[in-house]
Amino acid sequence: MSRIMKADTEKSPPRDRLYETMLNEELEVHERMRRSLSAGREYLGVESGHVQRRGDGETDEVVASVGPDPDLLPEGATLDRAKTYCRRTVQSESPVALTDAPNEGWGDDPAYERHGLSCYLGATIYDRGAVYGTVCFASRESRPEQFDDEETMFVELVARLMGRAVESRRFRRAVAESERARRSSEQKYEALVETAPNAIFVVDAETGAVVETNERARELTGRTPAELDGMPVLDLHPERHRERYRDLLESADVESRDRFDDGTPLRVRRADGTDVPVALSADEFEFDGQRYLQSVVQDITERRERETALRRNRELFERTQEIADVGGWEVDLRSGELRMTDELYRILGYDPDEDVSVETVYDRVHPADRADLEAACERLAAEGETPSSHRECSRTSPTAAAARRSCGRGLAPSRRSPRGSRSPTPTATSR
Repeated sequence: MSRIMKADTEKSPPRDRLYETMLNEELEVHERMRRSLSAGREYLGVESGHVQRRGDGETDEVVASVGPDPDLLPEGATLDRAKTYCRRTVQSESPVALTDAPNEGWGDDPAYERHGLSCYLGATIYDRGAVYGTVCFASRESRPEQFDDEETMFVELVARLMGRAVESRRFRRAVAESERARRSSEQKYEALVETAPNAIFVVDAETGAVVETNERARELTGRTPAELDGMPVLDLHPERHRERYRDLLESADVESRDRFDDGTPLRVRRADGTDVPVALSADEFEFDGQRYLQSVVQDITERRERETALRRNRELFERTQEIADVGGWEVDLRSGELRMTDELYRILGYDPDEDVSVETVYDRVHPADRADLEAACERLAAEGETPSSHRECSRTSPTAAAARRSCGRGLAPSRRSPRGSRSPTPTATSR
């Protein structure tokens, strides 16, 4: 086997070639390592060059390798670290250099016994201060002259530049992963916002300008994304109350509400000038050092219509009771809660603002009839859903006694009445 020697012992280290290669980020890191190993192998006149990366446990992996012998430390090979010179290299503060291992006292070293490398020059590669591995130049044959300082410093430079390349790759990967995570998070957020059942407005807290909306917000306002982008958020509310909306939104954390404190309904003004009743909540958050306000707005038009219809029905019911001289009451048997219509308050001679109970109702029944009425109510409660029962009784008052007919029906448990309870609903009518 012929000895591989430097063709020109006066050749200068290929530093320019090394820098050009290792700083070329268009090349993959392992390719930069291979080219640098080739330059170092030629400069040092050795058989092979390789980069050995420290693995888990007690093994290392060859991640880059150059040389004419494909069987000498090939890429992908897994090495027992205890049988490599690199175990000594990472423990040394300076490169480890051998030119004739057997004659330098290394003949019984496990590394020499395993790989038969007489010539070796290696330096440690660091990644963010931790050992990444080693860069090694080696030959099976011995070398007649010692490695000089310039050659040793060249290998140190190779190790340092490889370490920077590894760190740079790690950093770029971390940035790329962070960017992927950010994009994924943004996509999830955008999907959640776009599919949200309520309108969402993101507002610059400093300027009050709308910076982001979802589809529901555009439907609610009747405006396009271009029209909403940069629009003052206060312009989305009736002009006469805009200062009140400003105060509300500037309070930052607004729990869902549909009215101002004085009962004035909250509204959003559409592009066509019509007002929509809404419930609004708002929270402030910070992103990239900028403060934003996220407002969630719910169209409550249907709720308002139901409330209006219910109020009208209640008014109609109360007016009908007043005309018919009919009153009603209901008792929750578990809680003892009593509810009476306004007309029954009038019939029994109570003010609607008074606190009344079942006993106070019974107090308005003539003593001769009270026991019978109480028994009828208890029977209704016990029997549950029963046909209406009727009982003649008289009302007692400070001025006069009037004959009344009391009728009631037991109510089965429902969502408004606890399971197992019965709610009697007697009514009083004039004869």
